[in-house]
Amino acid sequence: MSGSTLKLIAIFAMIIDHVAAVLVWSVAYSTNNTQMMEISHYMRMFGRIAFPIFCFLLVEGFVHTKNRRRYAIRLALFAVISEIPFDLAFSMTPFDFNAQNVFFTLFLGLVVLMGLENIQTIWKEARWLRWVSCIGILGAVYLIVGLIVPLCYQIVNIVAGWLGNTREITLSMQIFIGVIIVTLIGTIIAFVVSIEKSGIQPTSRFFTGIAMILAGVAAAELMCTDYASMGVLAIIVMYLLRKNKVASMAGGCVVLTVLAFSEYFALVNVPLISLYNGKRGMNLKYLFYVFYPAHLLILFLIGRFIL
Repeated sequence: MSGSTLKLIAIFAMIIDHVAAVLVWSVAYSTNNTQMMEISHYMRMFGRIAFPIFCFLLVEGFVHTKNRRRYAIRLALFAVISEIPFDLAFSMTPFDFNAQNVFFTLFLGLVVLMGLENIQTIWKEARWLRWVSCIGILGAVYLIVGLIVPLCYQIVNIVAGWLGNTREITLSMQIFIGVIIVTLIGTIIAFVVSIEKSGIQPTSRFFTGIAMILAGVAAAELMCTDYASMGVLAIIVMYLLRKNKVASMAGGCVVLTVLAFSEYFALVNVPLISLYNGKRGMNLKYLFYVFYPAHLLILFLIGRFIL
């Protein structure tokens, strides 16, 4: 099974998931049709296999691409392009800053991987640190999501209350915090590069990598991206375990299951990924980029003008 086949499977699962979320559930809820609600539930369960495959292919693309900077720019560009269709489909409004589309999550994950590439030496010298880092990252993310992020939002709400406590002010401050975190990631990347050139001890590079990971997952959480911190964390774990494709997929799916137990269906990808032959297959480079915003816009139009 080639990478293009995996991509087509993920796109198909994504369609099923979004049709259920945007159309089927809306009809079922408005008509109080319990049977349709159950159908929607199973459709969404099947859709859980999509995101882990996209994360896996992101890691594969990161490892094999010739121009990582262009790869990151492409993700960022389509994140912006897809945001209005995403908000229209899921929020029925062109601008909803409480939820950002999945391209933002993939972009943040890629940015963190670009930084981790500069401190890869330590993991080559001591392979056991890969597993230790996975455990340490999980604990750190728990602290960020459970303590630090709620504290940031509490501060935002307090300041917003002083300024009038309007929805626009609150969202503006949340975006401002997200921008600060993203800027922090770029600063850390520059710091890692300077460390690499200065020849500081590998231990320092290792802890710098952990700091970068924490910045990435915090940015996803504060920006309210799809799958948020656990999405970025799944990408990172897949990258750390990339030498073993099955372990890589299993690690990412376990991380996502921590986000929500319903994600356990994503573990179907573990036997599926064992069929992956490591080849690219058909050239479907821009299929997902174009299809993602297009199908969301179509679903919105169907829901708005037909249903």
